[in-house]
Amino acid sequence: MPAVGLVVFFFLVNILGQFGLAALVNRTIDDYFGDPITGTFPTYSPAGLWQQGNGCAGCTVRPNSSLAFDGTWHDTTYYIGNGSRSVSVNFTGSAVYAFFITAPIIPGSPSSNHETHLNITLDGSLSGSFDSIPSGSNYGYNQLVYGNASLNYGNHTLVISSGGPSRSILEFDYVMYTTDDGTTASSTGPTSATSSATAVTTSSPTVTPGAIAGGVVGGIVIIAIIMLLICFYYNRDRGRTTAIANEAKDQEAAAGPQTLRTFMPTTSEINPFVVPSNRTFFHGNSKEKRPLQNPNTAPTTEAELNRRIQELQQEMTVLQPRDSLSLQRPSSSREGTDDWRSNLEVLRAEVRRLRLLMLLQPPPEQPPEYVHSVSDEITSLGGPA
Repeated sequence: MPAVGLVVFFFLVNILGQFGLAALVNRTIDDYFGDPITGTFPTYSPAGLWQQGNGCAGCTVRPNSSLAFDGTWHDTTYYIGNGSRSVSVNFTGSAVYAFFITAPIIPGSPSSNHETHLNITLDGSLSGSFDSIPSGSNYGYNQLVYGNASLNYGNHTLVISSGGPSRSILEFDYVMYTTDDGTTASSTGPTSATSSATAVTTSSPTVTPGAIAGGVVGGIVIIAIIMLLICFYYNRDRGRTTAIANEAKDQEAAAGPQTLRTFMPTTSEINPFVVPSNRTFFHGNSKEKRPLQNPNTAPTTEAELNRRIQELQQEMTVLQPRDSLSLQRPSSSREGTDDWRSNLEVLRAEVRRLRLLMLLQPPPEQPPEYVHSVSDEITSLGGPA
């Protein structure tokens, strides 16, 4: 059982190390260079209607490339009645942020030509929208058009598109997503961006060292509780098993040995047999009582002992059938049963006493050894004595 506890301990530590201590990092998918870690690139639709904005000499909207992420962006214009324009990215993580560049008021060009209207779809479901109306003379860089920091960790698809009743210009810069790289470093989400345009502002949560330490301490406490429960149930079951074994030993000791043992008592261990004064000894039926010989009178010779034992065995032979028959009678007709059993036990005790006396009886004295001589032969032949 302790080995099982150690296995569970190391298993939980491994899980805690993989999930509780793993770091969340932010990675970017650039409009042109894509994701340098995974090699993922955005997908533009229709592909032939999108272009690299940096270096476009005939474009009305011309942001400063030094202020764009990695110096690049992709742009397209949606016209009412034409097909929609969209850009999509695939990522694995728990948070995502999309950034565009918004246009200001451009002298000599209607502001309606530079509005931005976006619909955001995440995993096939409409998740948000973004609208920007030009104001001022400054471009809006790093404009957060969509942010979601509460995703279930896994594979996701983000689609940003324009369509519907309004003309829209799209200046896509990059997407940032939060993923787990399996290390212990902490990460910080992007900074909220605001402009004169109506924008969605979202900030991602920060994984601080305090949160990591709290997770470690919580995991250790949970592991300690599980170990204590395992030890508690193990010791309780072992205590029950020990108690049952001890109880069985006590019962076996109380019952005594299961094999017969014989021993030779000494003279000091033999107590004289005394007949209680309130006992009446008899054999036969209750109408023919015959007092037994007083057991206090001990026979003196081996022959007398044998004769006495035979008499007692005959008495026991008479009483034993009567005692067995009395057990089959109803309780109302068992008067005198105790007397039969008492007499039987008395006879048995007397037999045991006599047998012990026989064992302790000293051997009979041998006559003096006869010595043959010549004078005895002469005397037997009638010669002179």
